[in-house]
Amino acid sequence: MITVTAGMVLASSSAFAATASSGEGIVRFQGSVIAAPCSIAPESVDQTIDFGQLSKAHLDAGGISQKKILNIDLLNCTVDASGATKNTVQVTFSGDSGTADDELPTSGGTNTSIVINGYGENVTYGTPTPAVTFLNGSNTLTFDTWAKMATGSTEVNTGEFTAVSNFILTYA
Repeated sequence: MITVTAGMVLASSSAFAATASSGEGIVRFQGSVIAAPCSIAPESVDQTIDFGQLSKAHLDAGGISQKKILNIDLLNCTVDASGATKNTVQVTFSGDSGTADDELPTSGGTNTSIVINGYGENVTYGTPTPAVTFLNGSNTLTFDTWAKMATGSTEVNTGEFTAVSNFILTYA
C-alpha cells in the first residue's frame, strides 16, 4: 500500500509540473490627462541625449560636440477654424543657467555646458521660446543641442558629465 501511495504522489506532482507556468510578468498601464490641445508622445516625455566621448583638445579650442536633435512630438493636436482652440505653443526649458543664460551647466567638474537651439535662436533657460504654430494632428518641435566649454572657463576637464532640463509647454 505504501508503494502505491508514493506512485500516486509522484504522478500528481508530474502532472502539476506539466501545467506549471513557463514565465510570468506584470503589465502596468499609466498615463495622465492634460488640459492641452495636444498630447505629448511618451518617448518625448523622458529623453536622454548621449554626446558620447568628446575630445578635450577640440572643446578647449572652442569647438562644440556633434549636434544632436531634440524632438518633442505632439500628437492628436486639435485646432478649430473658429480660433477658439489655442494653436501656438511655446517651450520653456528649466535649469540653472551658468555664466551665460543660454548654457545649462553640467555636473562632473568638466567645465562643460549644454546649449539648446531652436527656431533661430539659443534657448534662454527659464524663458519661453518664440511661439510656434501647430496644425491639427501630429506636430514635432525640433531643437539642436550640443555640448561646449562653459563660458568663463579656460579649460575643459576630463571626466563624465550630466545635465537635466525639464520642459513646459504653454499654449496660446
